[in-house]
Amino acid sequence: MNPCLSTTSLGAEWFYPVIDPLGVAGPGPGGQWKFGYPFRWDGVIVSVARNRSLSRCQMRVELTSTLAETKQIQAFNYHNNAWSDHIDSDPTGAVTAMTIQKRRPGEGCHVGTDTVVLARATWMGPKGMYAFPPEDFWDFWGGCTVTFDWFFDTKTDPTNRPIGLSGAQTPPPSYPIVGLPDRTLMRNEAGTGFQVVFGGTGFAADDSVVSNGVRYLDMFDPIAAVPFRELPALPVDGTLVREWNRDEVYVVYGGTKFHIPDEPTLFALGFDRTRVGVIPPGGLTKLVGTPINGTLIREQHDAWNFLVDKHQLRRVRSREVMDARCLPWRHVRIVPDNARAGLPHGRDLPKDDVAEFERPPLDPDLPRR
Repeated sequence: MNPCLSTTSLGAEWFYPVIDPLGVAGPGPGGQWKFGYPFRWDGVIVSVARNRSLSRCQMRVELTSTLAETKQIQAFNYHNNAWSDHIDSDPTGAVTAMTIQKRRPGEGCHVGTDTVVLARATWMGPKGMYAFPPEDFWDFWGGCTVTFDWFFDTKTDPTNRPIGLSGAQTPPPSYPIVGLPDRTLMRNEAGTGFQVVFGGTGFAADDSVVSNGVRYLDMFDPIAAVPFRELPALPVDGTLVREWNRDEVYVVYGGTKFHIPDEPTLFALGFDRTRVGVIPPGGLTKLVGTPINGTLIREQHDAWNFLVDKHQLRRVRSREVMDARCLPWRHVRIVPDNARAGLPHGRDLPKDDVAEFERPPLDPDLPRR
Protein backbone atom coordinates (compact mmCIF):
# COMPACT_ATOMS: atom_id res chain seq x y z
CA MET A 1 0.00 0.00 0.00
CA ASN A 2 1.33 3.43 -0.93
CA PRO A 3 1.75 5.28 2.41
CA CYS A 4 0.79 8.54 0.72
CA LEU A 5 -2.64 7.07 -0.01
CA SER A 6 -3.27 5.49 3.39
CA THR A 7 -5.69 8.12 4.71
CA THR A 8 -8.19 10.53 3.23
CA SER A 9 -11.23 12.49 4.31
CA LEU A 10 -13.09 11.15 1.28
CA GLY A 11 -15.56 8.42 2.20
CA ALA A 12 -16.02 5.14 0.33
CA GLU A 13 -19.36 6.36 -1.01
CA TRP A 14 -17.48 8.98 -3.03
CA PHE A 15 -15.31 6.59 -5.04
CA TYR A 16 -16.52 5.22 -8.37
CA PRO A 17 -14.83 2.62 -10.61
CA VAL A 18 -12.43 3.83 -13.28
CA ILE A 19 -13.07 2.15 -16.63
CA ASP A 20 -9.93 0.77 -18.29
CA PRO A 21 -9.88 1.74 -22.00
CA LEU A 22 -7.73 -1.32 -22.76
CA GLY A 23 -10.62 -3.50 -21.63
CA VAL A 24 -13.01 -1.75 -24.01
CA ALA A 25 -13.26 -2.25 -27.75
CA GLY A 26 -12.23 1.05 -29.22
CA PRO A 27 -11.59 3.85 -29.32
CA GLY A 28 -14.56 5.16 -31.23
CA PRO A 29 -14.88 8.05 -33.68
CA GLY A 30 -12.38 10.82 -33.01
CA GLY A 31 -10.07 8.46 -31.11
CA GLN A 32 -12.15 8.73 -27.93
CA TRP A 33 -13.59 6.28 -25.48
CA LYS A 34 -16.88 7.49 -24.00
CA PHE A 35 -18.16 6.23 -20.67
CA GLY A 36 -21.49 7.14 -19.10
CA TYR A 37 -21.43 7.65 -15.33
CA PRO A 38 -24.78 7.68 -13.50
CA PHE A 39 -23.45 9.11 -10.27
CA ARG A 40 -25.68 9.19 -7.18
CA TRP A 41 -27.28 12.52 -8.01
CA ASP A 42 -25.78 13.48 -11.37
CA GLY A 43 -25.17 12.26 -14.92
CA VAL A 44 -21.74 12.75 -16.52
CA ILE A 45 -20.25 11.56 -19.81
CA VAL A 46 -16.50 10.95 -19.52
CA SER A 47 -14.50 11.07 -22.77
CA VAL A 48 -10.95 9.68 -22.70
CA ALA A 49 -8.45 10.22 -25.53
CA ARG A 50 -4.71 9.54 -25.67
CA ASN A 51 -2.72 12.78 -25.75
CA ARG A 52 0.72 12.42 -27.35
CA SER A 53 1.91 15.70 -25.85
CA LEU A 54 1.55 14.29 -22.32
CA SER A 55 3.60 11.72 -20.43
CA ARG A 56 1.79 8.90 -18.62
CA CYS A 57 2.44 10.92 -15.42
CA GLN A 58 0.23 13.76 -16.67
CA MET A 59 -3.42 14.22 -17.48
CA ARG A 60 -5.39 17.05 -19.03
CA VAL A 61 -8.77 17.43 -17.34
CA GLU A 62 -11.57 19.37 -19.03
CA LEU A 63 -15.08 20.26 -17.88
CA THR A 64 -18.11 21.10 -20.00
CA SER A 65 -21.64 21.81 -18.78
CA THR A 66 -24.67 23.82 -19.86
CA LEU A 67 -26.46 23.37 -16.53
CA ALA A 68 -27.42 26.44 -14.51
CA GLU A 69 -25.75 25.26 -11.32
CA THR A 70 -21.95 25.64 -11.31
CA LYS A 71 -19.97 22.40 -11.44
CA GLN A 72 -16.40 22.04 -10.23
CA ILE A 73 -13.53 19.57 -10.55
CA GLN A 74 -10.82 19.66 -7.90
CA ALA A 75 -7.27 18.26 -8.14
CA PHE A 76 -7.10 16.50 -4.77
CA ASN A 77 -4.04 15.47 -2.73
CA TYR A 78 -4.53 12.87 0.02
CA HIS A 79 -1.66 13.99 2.24
CA ASN A 80 -2.72 17.65 2.18
CA ASN A 81 -6.37 16.59 2.44
CA ALA A 82 -7.15 19.48 0.11
CA TRP A 83 -7.28 20.45 -3.52
CA SER A 84 -4.36 22.21 -5.19
CA ASP A 85 -6.11 23.31 -8.37
CA HIS A 86 -9.62 23.35 -9.74
CA ILE A 87 -11.75 24.16 -12.77
CA ASP A 88 -15.43 25.01 -12.92
CA SER A 89 -18.31 25.67 -15.29
CA ASP A 90 -19.17 29.19 -14.15
CA PRO A 91 -19.78 30.98 -17.47
CA THR A 92 -18.30 34.26 -16.23
CA GLY A 93 -14.74 33.64 -17.37
CA ALA A 94 -14.19 30.33 -15.58
CA VAL A 95 -11.13 28.15 -16.22
CA THR A 96 -12.47 24.92 -17.72
CA ALA A 97 -9.26 22.92 -18.22
CA MET A 98 -6.16 22.02 -16.22
CA THR A 99 -3.15 19.71 -16.54
CA ILE A 100 -2.47 17.65 -13.45
CA GLN A 101 0.64 15.68 -12.45
CA LYS A 102 0.97 12.33 -10.71
CA ARG A 103 3.39 12.04 -7.80
CA ARG A 104 6.60 10.33 -8.99
CA PRO A 105 8.81 7.95 -6.98
CA GLY A 106 10.96 9.86 -4.50
CA GLU A 107 8.67 12.88 -4.32
CA GLY A 108 7.01 13.85 -1.04
CA CYS A 109 3.41 12.95 -0.27
CA HIS A 110 2.43 16.62 -0.48
CA VAL A 111 3.34 16.72 -4.20
CA GLY A 112 1.02 15.99 -7.10
CA THR A 113 -2.60 15.07 -7.64
CA ASP A 114 -3.90 11.75 -6.34
CA THR A 115 -7.39 11.96 -7.80
CA VAL A 116 -10.01 14.45 -8.93
CA VAL A 117 -13.18 15.30 -7.06
CA LEU A 118 -16.29 16.33 -8.99
CA ALA A 119 -18.45 18.69 -6.95
CA ARG A 120 -21.61 20.75 -7.34
CA ALA A 121 -20.72 24.24 -6.16
CA THR A 122 -24.01 25.26 -4.53
CA TRP A 123 -24.54 28.24 -2.23
CA MET A 124 -24.65 25.74 0.65
CA GLY A 125 -21.17 24.47 -0.26
CA PRO A 126 -20.06 21.45 -2.34
CA LYS A 127 -22.64 18.72 -2.69
CA GLY A 128 -22.96 15.66 -4.86
CA MET A 129 -19.23 14.90 -4.70
CA TYR A 130 -17.61 12.08 -6.69
CA ALA A 131 -14.03 10.79 -6.96
CA PHE A 132 -11.96 7.90 -8.35
CA PRO A 133 -9.47 5.47 -6.73
CA PRO A 134 -6.00 7.01 -7.32
CA GLU A 135 -4.13 3.94 -8.60
CA ASP A 136 -6.81 3.05 -11.16
CA PHE A 137 -7.31 6.72 -12.01
CA TRP A 138 -3.67 7.15 -13.07
CA ASP A 139 -3.08 3.65 -14.48
CA PHE A 140 -6.11 3.84 -16.77
CA TRP A 141 -6.35 7.55 -17.69
CA GLY A 142 -2.78 8.81 -17.29
CA GLY A 143 -1.40 10.35 -20.48
CA CYS A 144 -4.91 11.23 -21.69
CA THR A 145 -7.20 14.18 -22.13
CA VAL A 146 -10.20 13.39 -19.94
CA THR A 147 -13.30 15.49 -20.57
CA PHE A 148 -16.20 15.47 -18.12
CA ASP A 149 -19.49 16.54 -19.74
CA TRP A 150 -21.85 17.20 -16.83
CA PHE A 151 -25.22 16.98 -18.56
CA PHE A 152 -27.73 16.23 -15.76
CA ASP A 153 -28.27 17.06 -12.12
CA THR A 154 -31.18 16.38 -9.81
CA LYS A 155 -31.69 20.12 -9.32
CA THR A 156 -33.66 19.94 -12.57
CA ASP A 157 -35.71 16.98 -11.28
CA PRO A 158 -38.64 18.06 -9.04
CA THR A 159 -38.65 14.65 -7.32
CA ASN A 160 -34.99 15.14 -6.26
CA ARG A 161 -34.49 11.38 -6.32
CA PRO A 162 -31.07 9.78 -6.83
CA ILE A 163 -30.43 8.49 -10.34
CA GLY A 164 -27.57 6.09 -9.52
CA LEU A 165 -25.82 4.16 -6.79
CA SER A 166 -23.25 5.53 -4.41
CA GLY A 167 -19.64 4.75 -5.22
CA ALA A 168 -19.43 2.04 -2.56
CA GLN A 169 -22.48 0.31 -4.08
CA THR A 170 -21.37 0.56 -7.71
CA PRO A 171 -20.08 -2.78 -9.03
CA PRO A 172 -16.75 -2.84 -10.88
CA PRO A 173 -16.82 -3.12 -14.68
CA SER A 174 -16.87 -6.57 -16.26
CA TYR A 175 -14.39 -6.85 -19.12
CA PRO A 176 -14.22 -6.98 -22.03
CA ILE A 177 -16.72 -4.25 -22.79
CA VAL A 178 -17.92 -4.52 -26.39
CA GLY A 179 -20.74 -3.03 -28.40
CA LEU A 180 -21.91 -6.33 -29.91
CA PRO A 181 -21.30 -9.88 -28.64
CA ASP A 182 -19.03 -12.37 -30.39
CA ARG A 183 -20.51 -14.22 -33.39
CA THR A 184 -22.96 -11.42 -34.15
CA LEU A 185 -23.70 -11.42 -37.88
CA MET A 186 -23.92 -7.82 -39.09
CA ARG A 187 -24.63 -6.44 -42.53
CA ASN A 188 -21.83 -4.41 -44.06
CA GLU A 189 -22.09 -0.68 -44.64
CA ALA A 190 -23.18 -1.05 -48.26
CA GLY A 191 -25.78 -3.66 -47.37
CA THR A 192 -24.35 -6.06 -49.96
CA GLY A 193 -22.53 -8.44 -47.62
CA PHE A 194 -21.82 -9.31 -44.02
CA GLN A 195 -19.36 -8.87 -41.19
CA VAL A 196 -18.99 -11.16 -38.18
CA VAL A 197 -18.16 -9.58 -34.81
CA PHE A 198 -15.38 -10.83 -32.53
CA GLY A 199 -13.67 -8.80 -29.82
CA GLY A 200 -15.96 -5.85 -30.50
CA THR A 201 -14.94 -5.35 -34.15
CA GLY A 202 -16.39 -6.62 -37.41
CA PHE A 203 -14.49 -9.00 -39.71
CA ALA A 204 -15.60 -8.95 -43.36
CA ALA A 205 -16.97 -12.32 -44.40
CA ASP A 206 -15.37 -13.32 -47.71
CA ASP A 207 -17.56 -16.21 -48.78
CA SER A 208 -15.46 -17.17 -51.81
CA VAL A 209 -13.45 -19.72 -49.81
CA VAL A 210 -14.93 -23.24 -49.84
CA SER A 211 -13.75 -26.06 -47.56
CA ASN A 212 -15.24 -29.55 -47.96
CA GLY A 213 -18.11 -28.01 -49.90
CA VAL A 214 -18.93 -25.56 -47.06
CA ARG A 215 -18.59 -21.79 -46.91
CA TYR A 216 -17.97 -19.77 -43.76
CA LEU A 217 -21.37 -18.04 -43.78
CA ASP A 218 -23.15 -21.39 -43.93
CA MET A 219 -22.75 -21.39 -40.13
CA PHE A 220 -24.96 -18.28 -39.81
CA ASP A 221 -28.58 -17.39 -40.49
CA PRO A 222 -28.65 -14.28 -42.74
CA ILE A 223 -32.16 -13.47 -41.56
CA ALA A 224 -30.74 -12.91 -38.06
CA ALA A 225 -28.18 -10.35 -39.29
CA VAL A 226 -28.32 -7.01 -37.47
CA PRO A 227 -28.11 -3.70 -39.34
CA PHE A 228 -24.68 -2.16 -39.86
CA ARG A 229 -23.30 -0.03 -37.07
CA GLU A 230 -19.89 1.58 -36.85
CA LEU A 231 -17.58 -0.46 -34.64
CA PRO A 232 -13.98 0.10 -33.52
CA ALA A 233 -11.35 -0.75 -36.12
CA LEU A 234 -9.47 -3.23 -33.90
CA PRO A 235 -10.51 -5.90 -31.40
CA VAL A 236 -10.16 -5.47 -27.65
CA ASP A 237 -6.93 -6.65 -26.01
CA GLY A 238 -6.86 -10.37 -25.24
CA THR A 239 -9.09 -11.42 -28.15
CA LEU A 240 -8.23 -14.95 -29.33
CA VAL A 241 -8.82 -15.77 -33.00
CA ARG A 242 -8.10 -18.23 -35.76
CA GLU A 243 -9.20 -18.09 -39.37
CA TRP A 244 -11.95 -20.55 -40.29
CA ASN A 245 -9.84 -22.43 -42.83
CA ARG A 246 -6.63 -22.48 -40.73
CA ASP A 247 -5.52 -24.00 -37.41
CA GLU A 248 -3.12 -21.30 -36.17
CA VAL A 249 -4.37 -19.49 -33.05
CA TYR A 250 -3.43 -15.88 -32.25
CA VAL A 251 -3.92 -13.52 -29.33
CA VAL A 252 -4.41 -9.85 -30.17
CA TYR A 253 -2.73 -7.07 -28.19
CA GLY A 254 -2.56 -3.49 -29.38
CA GLY A 255 -4.30 -4.52 -32.59
CA THR A 256 -1.47 -6.96 -33.53
CA LYS A 257 -1.65 -10.75 -33.65
CA PHE A 258 0.78 -12.91 -31.69
CA HIS A 259 0.97 -16.57 -32.66
CA ILE A 260 0.32 -19.13 -29.91
CA PRO A 261 2.29 -22.16 -31.09
CA ASP A 262 0.69 -24.98 -29.10
CA GLU A 263 -1.89 -26.00 -26.51
CA PRO A 264 0.47 -25.87 -23.49
CA THR A 265 1.37 -22.27 -24.34
CA LEU A 266 -2.31 -21.40 -24.70
CA PHE A 267 -3.02 -22.72 -21.20
CA ALA A 268 0.15 -21.19 -19.72
CA LEU A 269 -1.02 -17.77 -20.91
CA GLY A 270 -4.31 -18.25 -19.06
CA PHE A 271 -6.49 -19.14 -22.06
CA ASP A 272 -8.35 -22.17 -23.35
CA ARG A 273 -9.87 -23.29 -26.66
CA THR A 274 -13.38 -22.18 -25.75
CA ARG A 275 -12.27 -18.55 -26.03
CA VAL A 276 -10.93 -18.83 -29.58
CA GLY A 277 -13.12 -16.96 -32.06
CA VAL A 278 -13.34 -18.44 -35.57
CA ILE A 279 -13.11 -15.44 -37.89
CA PRO A 280 -13.73 -15.40 -41.66
CA PRO A 281 -10.95 -16.49 -44.04
CA GLY A 282 -8.49 -13.64 -44.53
CA GLY A 283 -9.77 -11.86 -41.42
CA LEU A 284 -6.28 -11.48 -39.94
CA THR A 285 -5.45 -8.88 -42.60
CA LYS A 286 -7.60 -6.45 -40.61
CA LEU A 287 -4.98 -6.36 -37.85
CA VAL A 288 -1.96 -4.05 -37.78
CA GLY A 289 1.65 -5.14 -38.18
CA THR A 290 2.99 -3.30 -35.12
CA PRO A 291 1.06 -2.81 -31.86
CA ILE A 292 -0.38 0.64 -31.31
CA ASN A 293 1.79 3.13 -29.42
CA GLY A 294 1.68 2.69 -25.65
CA THR A 295 1.31 -1.11 -25.75
CA LEU A 296 3.47 -2.92 -23.17
CA ILE A 297 4.53 -6.51 -23.87
CA ARG A 298 6.82 -9.12 -22.36
CA GLU A 299 7.65 -12.55 -23.70
CA GLN A 300 6.64 -15.49 -21.55
CA HIS A 301 10.10 -16.38 -20.21
CA ASP A 302 11.86 -13.04 -20.65
CA ALA A 303 12.75 -10.55 -17.91
CA TRP A 304 12.31 -7.45 -20.07
CA ASN A 305 9.25 -5.35 -20.73
CA PHE A 306 8.96 -3.54 -24.05
CA LEU A 307 7.00 -0.35 -24.73
CA VAL A 308 5.74 0.40 -28.23
CA ASP A 309 6.82 3.97 -28.90
CA LYS A 310 6.60 5.59 -32.34
CA HIS A 311 5.84 2.16 -33.81
CA GLN A 312 9.00 0.60 -32.40
CA LEU A 313 9.54 -1.73 -29.46
CA ARG A 314 11.76 -0.08 -26.86
CA ARG A 315 13.15 -2.13 -24.00
CA VAL A 316 12.27 -0.83 -20.52
CA ARG A 317 15.58 -1.34 -18.76
CA SER A 318 14.52 -1.34 -15.13
CA ARG A 319 11.74 -1.20 -12.60
CA GLU A 320 12.77 2.42 -11.93
CA VAL A 321 12.11 3.32 -15.57
CA MET A 322 8.66 1.73 -15.42
CA ASP A 323 7.75 3.63 -12.27
CA ALA A 324 9.37 6.96 -13.24
CA ARG A 325 7.41 6.98 -16.50
CA CYS A 326 4.19 5.89 -14.75
CA LEU A 327 3.90 2.81 -16.98
CA PRO A 328 1.25 0.53 -15.44
CA TRP A 329 2.55 -2.92 -14.53
CA ARG A 330 -0.96 -4.33 -14.88
CA HIS A 331 -0.94 -3.39 -18.58
CA VAL A 332 2.07 -5.53 -19.46
CA ARG A 333 0.76 -8.14 -21.90
CA ILE A 334 2.46 -11.55 -21.78
CA VAL A 335 3.05 -13.00 -25.25
CA PRO A 336 4.61 -16.31 -26.34
CA ASP A 337 8.40 -16.62 -26.51
CA ASN A 338 9.89 -15.27 -29.76
CA ALA A 339 6.70 -13.31 -30.46
CA ARG A 340 8.76 -10.12 -30.85
CA ALA A 341 10.69 -11.57 -33.77
CA GLY A 342 10.06 -9.53 -36.89
CA LEU A 343 8.75 -6.47 -35.06
CA PRO A 344 10.76 -3.23 -35.38
CA HIS A 345 12.95 -2.37 -32.40
CA GLY A 346 14.26 1.00 -31.26
CA ARG A 347 16.66 2.20 -28.60
CA ASP A 348 16.23 1.19 -24.97
CA LEU A 349 13.88 3.44 -23.04
CA PRO A 350 15.79 5.60 -20.51
CA LYS A 351 14.42 7.04 -17.29
CA ASP A 352 13.03 10.52 -18.03
CA ASP A 353 15.05 10.48 -21.27
CA VAL A 354 18.20 11.07 -19.19
CA ALA A 355 19.28 8.37 -16.71
CA GLU A 356 19.41 4.68 -17.53
CA PHE A 357 19.55 1.62 -15.31
CA GLU A 358 20.87 -1.82 -16.07
CA ARG A 359 18.87 -3.98 -13.69
CA PRO A 360 15.95 -5.78 -15.41
CA PRO A 361 12.49 -5.21 -13.87
CA LEU A 362 12.02 -8.72 -12.53
CA ASP A 363 8.73 -9.58 -10.86
CA PRO A 364 8.73 -12.04 -7.94
CA ASP A 365 6.35 -14.31 -9.87
CA LEU A 366 8.13 -14.00 -13.21
CA PRO A 367 9.41 -17.35 -14.58
CA ARG A 368 13.20 -17.50 -14.67
CA ARG A 369 15.27 -19.23 -17.34
